[in-house]
Amino acid sequence: MSKLRLSVLVLFSSIILFAGCSTDVDIIAPKTDVTIVYGLLELNQSRHYIRINKSFVGEDSASVLAGEPGANEYSDAEMIEASVRELNADGSVRRRFGLQPTYVYNKEAGDFFSDSNKVYYFDGNLDVNYEYELYLKIQPEGEDEKEVTALTSLLGSNDGSALRVNKPNLGGNGEFCEGRDNSEIDWVDRNEIRTSWSLKWSAANNASSYTSYGRFYYADVYPDGTVKRDSVTLPIGVEKVTASSNLGEVEFVISPTEFYSAIGRAVPDYTIGTDDFTRIAVDTIQFFIEVANEELATFVDINKPATNIVQERPSYTNLNNGIGLFASKYISSTRTAQVTCSGRILTASSMEELLYSSASNTAESTGSKGFTNYRCNNGNCL
Repeated sequence: MSKLRLSVLVLFSSIILFAGCSTDVDIIAPKTDVTIVYGLLELNQSRHYIRINKSFVGEDSASVLAGEPGANEYSDAEMIEASVRELNADGSVRRRFGLQPTYVYNKEAGDFFSDSNKVYYFDGNLDVNYEYELYLKIQPEGEDEKEVTALTSLLGSNDGSALRVNKPNLGGNGEFCEGRDNSEIDWVDRNEIRTSWSLKWSAANNASSYTSYGRFYYADVYPDGTVKRDSVTLPIGVEKVTASSNLGEVEFVISPTEFYSAIGRAVPDYTIGTDDFTRIAVDTIQFFIEVANEELATFVDINKPATNIVQERPSYTNLNNGIGLFASKYISSTRTAQVTCSGRILTASSMEELLYSSASNTAESTGSKGFTNYRCNNGNCL
C-alpha cells in the first residue's frame, strides 16, 4: 500500500471517528444545596421572623429561575425540623420554639418572585440571660440530610425593661405630663447656640454597636383641613463598644448647629402670601437608639460600602453549614404611640431658634421655613 493511500485511509477513519463523537457540553454544574438564613431576634418583640432560603440551579438563566415561585424555598417535605432553642449555660436546651411557615405578600417587585414569599416565625418572650440557637434539619431533594445551626446572644437590659434616655431626663410624672419641666433640650443658651450637647442612653447587655439618631416632625395644614405630615431624620452617631465593657450608659455628643442646618436643608422654604398652608413645628425631638450584637455589627461593618481602592471584601456568616446571619438587634425610642408626650421638649429659646433663627444667619437656617409653634404635650403629637 502506497503512503498516499495510507494517508487517505487514516484521514477518512479520523473523520468517521470524530463524526461519531458528541459535541454536547454540559455547562450546568452539579446541584449542591446551600442554605441561606437571615434572622434577627429582638427582646422587646413577642413574634420573631426568620427568612430561610436555598440556592437554585437550572437550565434557564438565573433571572428566569428567580421569577419562578418557590425556586429558592424549601418544601415542607424537605424541611424536617426548624426551631430556635433557648440554651442553658451548659448548652442544654431550656426551651424550644418551633418555626412555623407563613407567607408574606407585601414584598416589593424585583428580580425574585414577589407575589408571595415563604418566611418562618415563632412566638415567645425571650430572656436576655440566655443564648439562642437556630437549628435546621433539611433533606434537600436528591441530596443527603444535613443540619444547619447558628448561635446568638440577646440584647437588652437585665430586668427586661426598655432602654431609655438618661440625659436629658423627662420632667414631670403626671399621667398626661402635667407639671412637666420643659427645660429638656437646651440647645440655645443666652441667645447663643451651644457648640455641643450630650445625649445619654442606658446601655444594653451583649451590645457591640450603638447607632443613635433624632427625628423632627412638622406638618403643613391647608385651609380645607388637609394635613400633610413630614419629618426630618437627623443622624447623631455610632458608638462601638466591647462586650466586656459593661457600660452603664452610652453617650453621644451632638452639634446643635448641625441639627438646625439639617432641618434647614431638608424642609422647603415657605413663601408668605403665596403658600396657602400653615406650617406647624412640633416642639419635641424623638430620639432613637439601634443596638447590634457582635454578629450583627461585624456583618454590617464588612458589608458597608468600600471607601478605598480595594473593593473586594471578605464574606461573613455565623451559620454552620450555611450562609447568612442569625443575630440580635434592639430598637428603642423616646416616643411611642401610647405615650404622646414621651419625646424630649425643646426649651423656649431652642424653639425660638427653630422658628426665627435668631442666633444663626446662615443659608441653612430655619427662619425661612415658616414654622409656627405646636405644643406636643398638650394633646396628640403629629
